[in-house]
Amino acid sequence: MSALEDKLQRAAERACGEPVFFQGLFPIVDTFRGQVVWKGVVHRFERKSGSGSVYAWAIEGGQEPQPVAVLNEPPIKSPLDAVRAWLVRSHGTACEPPKATK
Repeated sequence: MSALEDKLQRAAERACGEPVFFQGLFPIVDTFRGQVVWKGVVHRFERKSGSGSVYAWAIEGGQEPQPVAVLNEPPIKSPLDAVRAWLVRSHGTACEPPKATK
């Protein structure tokens, strides 16, 4: 596991308060009015208790990527929903889109 993947897993565990395991990767490209507002890869982690999952990804922040984790709970139904919820919560609608890390 890379250092970034480990960081994402720890962020997912903090978000849900329990151990998680890696489930998959989802490449995401989100657009608004024909412009790409976010592009990156979302990691999905399953809760070891079997009670759901958490989406996590990294954004550029300072000298190293910063993890973001969003619980897969209503109204979140997909990795794209998670990214959009984070974008709205973090930046509203009138903002320069953040840059995803690769």
